[in-house]
Amino acid sequence: MAECDVSIDKNKLPGVKEVCKDFAVLEDHCLAYNLQEQEIESHLASNVNKSRLVQKDLLVAKKLQEEEDLRAKGQNQKQHTDMWLSERQDNEIAQEIQDQLVRQAEQQRQQEEKDAAIARKLQEKEMKEEKKRQKQLEANFEEEYFEDHGGRKSSTDSC
Repeated sequence: MAECDVSIDKNKLPGVKEVCKDFAVLEDHCLAYNLQEQEIESHLASNVNKSRLVQKDLLVAKKLQEEEDLRAKGQNQKQHTDMWLSERQDNEIAQEIQDQLVRQAEQQRQQEEKDAAIARKLQEKEMKEEKKRQKQLEANFEEEYFEDHGGRKSSTDSC
């Protein structure tokens, strides 16, 4: 190899302590830089994980909310259906009661008509019996009269 004649001015060279100090400063700076880079990477990784967790939680929360909305909608529809069925049953019962009341009123009217007809017949029968009794009384009276007056009818007795 070729020799190199480089002359170094030894007077201008720094001392060992100064070089060690400069090296220690450079080493500290490098170490601080590496620690700062690790901290930044760790913080970034933590943020990425947190962001993923938030996204997962958001999806889970959204799914749970959709399920709750469906459950509430189903419950609301069931309540609406139950109310409709209850109203329908109430209307049917009311109609049955109304029909029954109409039938009872009709039966009562028919019974009253029958009772009135029976009362008329009884009254007519009583009137006939009364007329019959009256005729019988008149006949008995005339018979007694004829017997008392010798069997003749007077001219003043004619009606």
